[in-house]
Amino acid sequence: MSDKSYPAILKEYKLLDWPTLLIGWKNGFATRRDIIDYAVHQISNHRNEKSVIYLASCEAEDDDEVKKYIEQLIDRQKIPFPDIEAICLDRWRFAKLIALDHAELSDEEKIEELQNIYVQFEYPDDMSDCSIYSQNGLDPLLAMKNTISSLKQNLGI
Repeated sequence: MSDKSYPAILKEYKLLDWPTLLIGWKNGFATRRDIIDYAVHQISNHRNEKSVIYLASCEAEDDDEVKKYIEQLIDRQKIPFPDIEAICLDRWRFAKLIALDHAELSDEEKIEELQNIYVQFEYPDDMSDCSIYSQNGLDPLLAMKNTISSLKQNLGI
């Protein structure tokens, strides 16, 4: 798809944080390398907490341990995690749609991938017009651009 990874897109839009990374990792949108890179970035910005330092070198660590350290960081930030999960998923959906919009694919390939994203995120209401089965008659790629605009507004971009 796009030359940029999904975490790189989120970082560009200032939407990448520990809860978003954790949700992305749990859903296969982010990798352990993304967690390490984000931790290293945090350290370079003088965030030298024990958990961040641990995560910067967690390549060989157990998944449960990595998750525990990320959750500790989330707890310290006083982020109400259950309330933010939907926002984090919207961030990942936004990144995937941005990547798709910029991908060098044919319209048919983009529409096929758009259908996959629609399914992957369990048929969000704001993407119903992106479906090839929509009764609206709107071009799915135009509907995707409308969804991106809506997500930008909802995410405060």
